[in-house]
Amino acid sequence: MVIALWLAGCAERTINHSPGGTTVTIAAASATIDTPTNVELSSAVLRSKATGTVSYGCTYNAAGSDSATESTSYNTLEVISSTARSQANLFTAPSYMKINSVTLRVRKVGGPTTDMYTTIRAGSGLDPSGASLATSGGYPINATITSVFAVGQLITFALAAPLEVASGGLYAISLNVASNTSLDGANNILWVVSDSVGPPEACSGFPIYRYSSDTGGTWGVGSNLNYRRGLFTVNADQHATSGTASWILDAQRSTAVWSMSTFSFSENPSGVYGGTITYDVGVGSSSTTATYSSLAQTKAQVKTLSSLTGRYLYVRANFNVPAPGYDVAALGDGSIIYQ
Repeated sequence: MVIALWLAGCAERTINHSPGGTTVTIAAASATIDTPTNVELSSAVLRSKATGTVSYGCTYNAAGSDSATESTSYNTLEVISSTARSQANLFTAPSYMKINSVTLRVRKVGGPTTDMYTTIRAGSGLDPSGASLATSGGYPINATITSVFAVGQLITFALAAPLEVASGGLYAISLNVASNTSLDGANNILWVVSDSVGPPEACSGFPIYRYSSDTGGTWGVGSNLNYRRGLFTVNADQHATSGTASWILDAQRSTAVWSMSTFSFSENPSGVYGGTITYDVGVGSSSTTATYSSLAQTKAQVKTLSSLTGRYLYVRANFNVPAPGYDVAALGDGSIIYQ
């Protein structure tokens, strides 16, 4: 028999009575979001909320130190001109990321009259591979790049649509020109690269810079040898690293026995995110104030807890994302059985 049950402090829930007990659905849409600045409900799934932008890449910092993601020196050796149409650098995504733009350090020579744009493709070995996964709009080179100094300037290319990349995936950022017919030795652009062989080697966390003279069909290392990398960042949504949502479940009687071994939730229902969920659980007699006897338990740990007796079951989900917040923790519906 299926009936509707009112759960204190929440919206209506559906429960199912059977000889094995009463199954209560714990709907994500019915949660009380305790930290609305950190957690949101989207398409019936609770998830970490985007709170800003965070960047990842190979950056130039003269006052810093050569490291896996930083270079204290730079160089400009390979140009996009009449014989070279694209330059690229690969990166391995440190986690799930939703990329909205890429920033490159670029320099112009003379007054190039064509547009520049960026693409993101999959990586294979040291080279870009396959079709474009994301593309930016075109930017007039001469109007966009105002610096002619060797250090160049940072130019941010907004992607036409955000690109979600998987943790550990290999991707390639490519700098391209719409046409190279107007480019020559006196009018061209350059992607500024790191220039420290170390030790430690600058930006060693990334594959070496590549260039192509045939719009990306074949790639080479050119004058950048085996230690220079393009200076770049990918700019992605930054998500809250913590947050909570909670439920108060009402069995309508104080003698109800909540079978914790039947506790279940759909964690990361899309299969894309890598954030984690832990739970606080407890029972009590209050329909408004929760008390928790077990804290920060994984779903597997909750299922090993002894049954809890009481009218109200309190459940709080904790959303955990490693700093700096590239990833997302997500939670769909859950359920539990009481006798």
